[in-house]
Amino acid sequence: MEKLTAQDGLYSNRLFKTYRDNSGYLWIAGINGVAKYDGFHVVNYTEHSDSLNRYIRGNRFYDVIQDKSNHIWVGGSSGLHKLDASENTFKQVAPNTIKNVQLLHLLNDSTLGVSCGNKRNYEINCTTNSFVETSEGARITSVIVDNSGSVWKSTSDGLIIYDDQDTVLDFETAVSDICFTPNGDLYVGSSNGLIIVPQSELGKENKALKRITESGEKYKLTNNDVTTVEYYQGQLWVGTRVGLNLLQLNKNGQISEILHLYNQPNDPYSLSNNQINDIYTDSEGIIWLSTYGGLNKIDPQHLWFSSYRYNPEDSNSLHDNNIFPIDGDTLGNVWFGSYRNGLAKLNTRTNIFTAFNSKTGVDIKHVRYIYTDNKNSIWIVADNKLFLTGNTDLSSVNIIDKAGENYPHGFITAIVQHPDGNYWMGIGEDIVELERISERGFQVLHVYTEDIGYVIRFFVDSFGRIWGGTNKGLLLIKPEKGTFLKFDTNNQPAFRTNQIQAINQDSNGNLWLGSVDGLYKVANDSIFQNALEKIKFQGFFEENGLTHNYVSGILPGENGVLWLSSWKGIMKYDPECIRLCRFIPFTFSDGLIDEKYNRNAIYRDKKTNTYYFGSVNGVNYFNPLKEFKTMVLPHVLINRVVLNGDLVEVNNNESEIVATIRKRRIIDQLKVEFGSSSLLSPNKQVFAWKLEGQDKKWTFTRNRELVIKDITPGAYTLKIRAASKEGNLGAPVFIPVVVRSNFRWYVIFGLLIILTLGLVLSLRNNKHEIEPKPKEKKYEFSKLTDDKSAQTAKRLSEIMRDDKPFLQADLTADKLAKMVDISVGELSQILNEYLQTRFYEYVNKHRVKEFICLLQTPEAEKLTLTALSEKCGFTSKSTFYRAFKNEKGITPAQFAKSLKEKS
Repeated sequence: MEKLTAQDGLYSNRLFKTYRDNSGYLWIAGINGVAKYDGFHVVNYTEHSDSLNRYIRGNRFYDVIQDKSNHIWVGGSSGLHKLDASENTFKQVAPNTIKNVQLLHLLNDSTLGVSCGNKRNYEINCTTNSFVETSEGARITSVIVDNSGSVWKSTSDGLIIYDDQDTVLDFETAVSDICFTPNGDLYVGSSNGLIIVPQSELGKENKALKRITESGEKYKLTNNDVTTVEYYQGQLWVGTRVGLNLLQLNKNGQISEILHLYNQPNDPYSLSNNQINDIYTDSEGIIWLSTYGGLNKIDPQHLWFSSYRYNPEDSNSLHDNNIFPIDGDTLGNVWFGSYRNGLAKLNTRTNIFTAFNSKTGVDIKHVRYIYTDNKNSIWIVADNKLFLTGNTDLSSVNIIDKAGENYPHGFITAIVQHPDGNYWMGIGEDIVELERISERGFQVLHVYTEDIGYVIRFFVDSFGRIWGGTNKGLLLIKPEKGTFLKFDTNNQPAFRTNQIQAINQDSNGNLWLGSVDGLYKVANDSIFQNALEKIKFQGFFEENGLTHNYVSGILPGENGVLWLSSWKGIMKYDPECIRLCRFIPFTFSDGLIDEKYNRNAIYRDKKTNTYYFGSVNGVNYFNPLKEFKTMVLPHVLINRVVLNGDLVEVNNNESEIVATIRKRRIIDQLKVEFGSSSLLSPNKQVFAWKLEGQDKKWTFTRNRELVIKDITPGAYTLKIRAASKEGNLGAPVFIPVVVRSNFRWYVIFGLLIILTLGLVLSLRNNKHEIEPKPKEKKYEFSKLTDDKSAQTAKRLSEIMRDDKPFLQADLTADKLAKMVDISVGELSQILNEYLQTRFYEYVNKHRVKEFICLLQTPEAEKLTLTALSEKCGFTSKSTFYRAFKNEKGITPAQFAKSLKEKS
């Protein structure tokens, strides 16, 4: 499961409640604050607010809810709070009366129910904020509505109240939460275990109850103190003070199994903490767990990868974690070779591992290659020896040449069997063709010693042709003629490298290559079928959507789909998608155990449709049939807009225009941080953006941060929208951008001077004195004193001098503020008010100084002026020239020329 903690920007790890609002934001209440989360960005509301953290009074918040008019309400130890959307801050409601709010619930479209720790309850008018006290006389702990529309309330005194009438149940123990299952059974979480009231017993006076505790005989809980219960799609989640319980219910609604889940220090996918305070299922079916160690997320659309790893305490585990080759046979066995600990066989029908290494009396360590031939024989290359496997043993293979002498085969790199029955091996930098003459005896037919490099992977295509990926390019072997065709960087313009390490065909017959620098494809057309010497490969790289250019493995799926292992997780390639959407990334949040996956460590079991990928940290396996479904296009949520290092106000209403930008002269950098109304699989969501007036086409991206540089004078509209894998675009949000030219400003400025002089003369003639209106201070509420500003400005100057962060091309105000240990707002204030400059002017000033220093070094004679400027942090020639001229009054070329004349 995924996690959100203080390390991700959350105000605290100790959480009590979550709630999903109508816009798609997740609200998180806990100790020291409340947060709003869009899947990537966190906005905190705390008592200690600044330019980034919004304000709410108090430090313990127990519940959060949204009313029918879209107001956000928060209850906590300091009372009841309502979000003022115009100021984006919380304001307290009835602070002198309503205190220590524990629970919020909607009574109707205009009324909010409030339950407090002092057993006082209130009804609040959501529009006027007026309130009246009600007469329950107990602290309400949960409120639910059954299938008939009746309201059920549980209390801290152990009562369950039905439709505000008589008590129907009295458990004489504190009740924390209640829920119904579809068959009408009532589940009650209490301080003394989980109580089950069957639907058939609800109307009886003497009810036959069932109770599950930590000491139960058939079913047990992790702890008796149940804090929360939640039903979703045949499963009942039960949180306790010590662990999580997952109750699997059968078709009749009866318990068939209980799984216990705990925090496991060595498992990053386990619970972040054992104390479960709340379980909440949102409108998208995502389950959120509020714990004392952060927020846990169970995403129903995640394609969870399972894993095999070495466990020294488990005799039936993978024999080693560093897995290189993987292959399988037709008997349902999967074979795993390790770098230093031999071989293991997994019987997938019994799920039992059998190891072949020194611990089991088999003297092998380094397994380099595993191959299953057409007769279901398993070939093992280990410790520079060649073996064939039996049911329980490994037997050496005997290879002889045409003269009957032993043929040296100490360094076998790859093996394949041709449909004609002969075998092909890469031995050293030779390719050898062999025929089988006995059960474990083989004879060399031909040896090819051309300059072909060593073979990393063989592949027989659907036409019976043998391909070989080598460290010197791609080979096509023609067995009938004993000749080769070679494809490398000399005859394939798309190739960026000659090291080809993965080869396969998709279900449409297209040939794919994985390399150390890119993925390559040749279409299954008439040229591929009949004129191979004319084929040209198409390349795919990170700029086309790959997570990493190092592609270590390729496995085909259905309908042209590919599954790719790489040095940055696993990818799915879907040809039915468009552009960037074709490559779908899978990461640690999907259950991956590593980022880097080894070459030749791939296998697809066609019978079970199970895919295996080996890494240095174990093996991942999965079945794509359980993959997530296509979701409805979400809305784009704008979180922050930064113009030249300064924050731009973002509208928090429902208008499509979320911000407006007007700027004189060229915009150096516009940065927009945005999120999505969907929290399902956020790393797989795709967005499209376009700066109308400059761009003709949409740019597709998975990043939630958009940076546009060097926007010249003109009128533009920035549009951002969600995109589906088929290329459909969702509703856009708009940011109008107007950049005025200098000429226009000079005309306006001249007119202003004339008008000002006229006004002054008029005032003198009338002899009136006008009291000037005080200028509104931008930082009126800032906590920065003059002394602190001076100290911070000095520290900023020292960091710029000693650490030279301006050399980073992607330096932002956020990054610089963190280096100085201040907020972005405080950095902006110091630059604007104390140093009388702006972020990019300040940074570019230091870059210009650095450029001048470099210009006087021997290195300057070897590089162009533009190349020198890039070493100083500039990414654009126009920005560099403009910044230099603003600083020195002349161009960089003129300055360089004057330096040479002086020397």
